[in-house]
Amino acid sequence: IKEIYYFTRHQFYTRYIEAYILGETKIMSYPYALYDSYPIFFNSEEQFIRYFMAYLKKNDINYDIIVATGRENGPIKDILIQQNARVLLKINTAEPIYFGIFTPYSLPNQFDTSLENTNAYALKVSKNKKVTDIEEVKLPTSTNDDNVSKVALNVAFDVTLNTLKINKETSLFGNNKSFEQSDKMNFYDYITEDYEKYGTTPLLDLVRNKKMKEKYRKEYDALLQKMKDKQNESLKKAAEREYNVKVHDFSFEIVNTGRYGETEPFQYKENFTIKDDFIKKAGPNFIIEIGKLIDSQVEIEEKEYKRENNIYTSFPRAFNYKIEFSIPEGYSVTGLEKLNKTVENETGSFISKASIIDSKLHLEATKKYSHSYEPVANWQKMIAFLDAAYQLTQEKILLKKN
Repeated sequence: IKEIYYFTRHQFYTRYIEAYILGETKIMSYPYALYDSYPIFFNSEEQFIRYFMAYLKKNDINYDIIVATGRENGPIKDILIQQNARVLLKINTAEPIYFGIFTPYSLPNQFDTSLENTNAYALKVSKNKKVTDIEEVKLPTSTNDDNVSKVALNVAFDVTLNTLKINKETSLFGNNKSFEQSDKMNFYDYITEDYEKYGTTPLLDLVRNKKMKEKYRKEYDALLQKMKDKQNESLKKAAEREYNVKVHDFSFEIVNTGRYGETEPFQYKENFTIKDDFIKKAGPNFIIEIGKLIDSQVEIEEKEYKRENNIYTSFPRAFNYKIEFSIPEGYSVTGLEKLNKTVENETGSFISKASIIDSKLHLEATKKYSHSYEPVANWQKMIAFLDAAYQLTQEKILLKKN
């Protein structure tokens, strides 16, 4: 069933993305004519769900139709506006499979995070033909073990140039993955992957006229290069916003699109250089703002310590950071003790540990949100681990000349 989902995603969506792009940019007047038959292009969840229901009926696979609404709309029993209702499919396999989103990146068991852990109506389809019963059910929820961001940084400090050279690799899982894929991927990052998996032919390979094919290819390649340059500049600016500094020599590479497995990460690499920022010379020594190399953290201002409303976040999640800082030859590190922090309670946690192994400073920090909802009574407990995370970003080490 999951493989049929992936095939459907290509057959009725990603297979025709190139045709759409070439048509919209006027490179070709009507690219869809190159296909053997008129393409069926799904551009909404409803179209996909109707198709998949027909497949399930034909193959006598038991399923329920789920009608749900986001938690921001209140309980399903009080829903008033039809547009606030969301429709999912629940396949009644030994471990139920949910289908609720249909995009180039979406996966089985993925649906809008606002529906997690909410009550919904299950419309029971008898013998795959008629709805014979309706019951209230609770939709599953993800945990912070499912929604994880893992960030590994290798940092080299050039004492002469006063620069930090950073090689960063990010691996995203669960909802953390789905939230970033559309921001950091474009169709050219995954379309070849789909062509190769299903043996389908790229659009321009269907053009028979050699002269026209060369013309289209040249214009298409120029378009792709322009889009890639724009994307790279956008990703560079995102890195600069993340660290609040200017970055240089930026490059970006996708290692794994994460589009064919629920436990498979979306993985990418970023390489860049930071000049002068996070570094301060102190005589023969250097002060390095090592905590700033972790992603920016929430700063709770004093006026925010008092709160009247309950706390709602998107979903439970976890963030793990590993920094490997190469200590320059002839220097030693002091101030390590300030990098060790531990705050844990039922709302979440922040734990950081630092050590020196083989002339490298190893700093690992993990922040976890336990739930998507906390009563206001737990606000001070949340502040405890959020403050600890922010405080780490303010910590420094001293590189002392031996």
